Amino acid sequence: MFLKGEHTKFWKRIRRPQYRALTPDSHNLSGYTREAERLLGDSNEVESFTLEPNAWLEAFGITDRAQQEQVNLRVIQLIRYLELRAERKRQRQHKRVIGQEKLIRQEFDVSYRPDRKGRRMWCLSDERSIRIAYIRSLKRLKQEARRVLALWRMGDTTAKYPPGLYPPSMPKLANVLIAA
Repeated sequence: MFLKGEHTKFWKRIRRPQYRALTPDSHNLSGYTREAERLLGDSNEVESFTLEPNAWLEAFGITDRAQQEQVNLRVIQLIRYLELRAERKRQRQHKRVIGQEKLIRQEFDVSYRPDRKGRRMWCLSDERSIRIAYIRSLKRLKQEARRVLALWRMGDTTAKYPPGLYPPSMPKLANVLIAA
């Protein structure tokens, strides 16, 4: 759409009352397809959807058309460079291009693996003394919860789990035997 300059597409409008609950036997691809065809067939309204690729430039104060075209050209050149680099990498690894269907169905950014190694934030406060006191109270609370769980596992279910924490399920202390 960006390269061709076609920034408007037309789509059928489907109003909320047109939707209906699917029957239990329709929860599959053919059922979804039938329902989609019914919705599109019943809809008479058409809505236009317009993309404005230079809206972000205008938001940053770049309103000159020549300057917008220059930025657009740089974006296109960068994309083509990245595509060429990815193609060369695939060739070096002897891999083929991902097919259209697989590309459409895959999750976004499947290669992303977080590399964060820092500790989890338990408390956001500018006062160091408040942070320390809060984290200490949380650690005491967790320690009490562990103590109660150990008592539960030994069979003492009278101990109360600390308020504010979700207790785990009670441990199974016996099995029911059914005599036949």
